[in-house]
Amino acid sequence: MLELHMRKYIWTICLLILGVALAGAPALAVTCGDLKDFETTVNITLDITEPTSDLTKSRRHLIVHPKSASEYWIKKNHLDMLWHIDDMKISGVISVGWNAAYKNSVKSILVDRINSVHCVYFEDVNIELSFRTMIFAPKEFYSEDGCAFKVIKPHVLKHHEISLQAIEKYTDKLRNDIQEIIAMTESDYVGNRVVKLEVSAMTKRLEEVVKIYIEESVANEMARTAPYIDTPEEYDAGKNALQRCPVIR
Repeated sequence: MLELHMRKYIWTICLLILGVALAGAPALAVTCGDLKDFETTVNITLDITEPTSDLTKSRRHLIVHPKSASEYWIKKNHLDMLWHIDDMKISGVISVGWNAAYKNSVKSILVDRINSVHCVYFEDVNIELSFRTMIFAPKEFYSEDGCAFKVIKPHVLKHHEISLQAIEKYTDKLRNDIQEIIAMTESDYVGNRVVKLEVSAMTKRLEEVVKIYIEESVANEMARTAPYIDTPEEYDAGKNALQRCPVIR
């Protein structure tokens, strides 16, 4: 069952993108949802790669512009930013980007021949979710095999592990909620002239809803758990360990 706050988001999106669907469609007593006699076939896959590292930026650059490297990486790889944590207190920045690829089919059913009114449904919905993690560390660390990087990597990987748990949790939850989401994003009656436009609008609604569903859920989970990782004790231990590395002075 969708949570109340998420349901409100979905209804807001649907109302914003619904206008074209209602053009020319008469008000009837029974809704398209009432007439739907099948369940949409859904397949949601999840692809998570191992974290990669970038040690090409100076420590000063990462401190002054902590988001610029992440934003460039996100844009270059055609991703959306899922979350970003600046851990430059112990010289690390970690970013997670994601995207969703869709392959859907729809079914249009003529329900009123006199007024040429249709109900349009998702017949199949296939969503491929992909998540990528990048760790940015100062080039002064020299290499991933160096002392300093070995100090910060375990810390940033704690955030990565938490993000994996959140991503897997909310992907499973999306699988449970997707039929309800589909029902909310499918429109009611549409006139014959706007069936093709409605197919496009339905797709847009579904993509926007899934985007908000994943991004808000995972971001809230990361915000909730980060304080348990980024403790004063953790930072002090990291700083002390970095001071013992020959490249950090």
